[in-house]
This record gives sequence, C-alpha cells and structure tokens, in this order.
Amino acid sequence: MKNSIILWAAALIITFIAGYFESATNENYPVTGTFGIDGRKVSYKFDKVQYGDEPYHFFIRSDVKNLGGKLNWRTENDPGWKEENLKWKNVELYADIPAQKPGAIVEYRIKLIHAGEEYILPGKQVVQLKFIGDVPVSILSVFYFTLFAGLLFGIRTGLDYFNEKDKIRKLSLITVFFFFSYFVTIPLKSTYAYSTPVMIRRMSALISDASSALVRSLSITASTP
Repeated sequence: MKNSIILWAAALIITFIAGYFESATNENYPVTGTFGIDGRKVSYKFDKVQYGDEPYHFFIRSDVKNLGGKLNWRTENDPGWKEENLKWKNVELYADIPAQKPGAIVEYRIKLIHAGEEYILPGKQVVQLKFIGDVPVSILSVFYFTLFAGLLFGIRTGLDYFNEKDKIRKLSLITVFFFFSYFVTIPLKSTYAYSTPVMIRRMSALISDASSALVRSLSITASTP
C-alpha cells in the first residue's frame, strides 16, 4: 500500500513536470521581454495564438512618458504592411489586429518611438499569430482530461516495474482507454478550431445523423428475438 502511494505521487509529479516543460517549450509560447527607457521599464508580450472571433488586443505596459509607436501587421500571403497607431489607456499602450478567419496567420511587430529614438520589438524577428476558432468547453475539457489521464496512467504503468507488477495489465488497459478517447477528440477539436461556422454546422449534422442511425440500429437489434 505504501509503495503504491509513493508510485502514484511520483507519477503525478512527473506528469506535472512534463506538462510544464511542454508548455514552456511549445512553439505557441508567447514572446515576452522587458527593457528600460530612461530608467523606466517597458514590458511586452507577443502572443502566437488568438482564440475566438474577436480582434487580437496587443498591449505594452509602461510608465514611460511620451512613449508612442505603431503596430505593423500583415497576413501571411500579403507583402504589404498595415499600420495601427498605439494608444494609451492607463499604463497600457495598445492596438488591435482585426479578427481573421480560423486558421489564418498574421505576422506582426511593434515600433516604439521616444525622444527621437526607435525601438523595434521583439528585436529583428517577426512574430506569427494564428487565429483559431472557438472550441466548446465540453470538447476542450475531454481533450485535456484524457491527455492528462493517459499520461498519468502511462507513467504509473512504467513505474510499476519497481512494484510487484501485478497491476501492469489493468493499468495498461486504462492507459489505452484514455489515449484512445484523446485521439477521438482530436478531429472534433480541429473541426471547431479551423473550420468556418458553415462547415461546423455540416459536421454537427453529420454526427447527429450518424448517432441517430446508430441508436435506431441498436434498438432494432435489441428488439429482435
């Protein structure tokens, strides 16, 4: 019993550590930084993903007086840059990038101006921002829960090597179940994330028709002597 508790605790810790490093090293992790102008801080964050159908709200936090600038952006296949003036609100300097269709990629950068000096952010690189459609909370919940549970049980199965190994078969079956459920939700999540509303409605109709046909088939089978 004591060994089992220790192994579950170890599996939980390893799962959380793996999740943290995956998040921190993910290609969608924001570009962040802080630098100084006249002894005052300027902090920024360039997101790489925008969820939903709302414009992307970019902002910089700073208490530097008389700081201005522009947000330059363009769609992936557009050679020309568009400009949005940065505006002040409290301690934020902000601008919005118009909403794009799901799957669209926008490149953007910032040019700050203070006392005749220009500051290009974030350095020489251009950040790519991907627009992703709204995914229902129910699908996201199942998606992340099954992924977390699959990793947890998979690691616990491996750690059972240090135990009596009498639970490996049972743990393996549970691991397979969670990963199977995870892979089933991937196309559903992708449908909402990258499809237009019309395509989503068509997919929902197809799923509804298939579910109804399956229920009718099971009813007929159950009623057949």
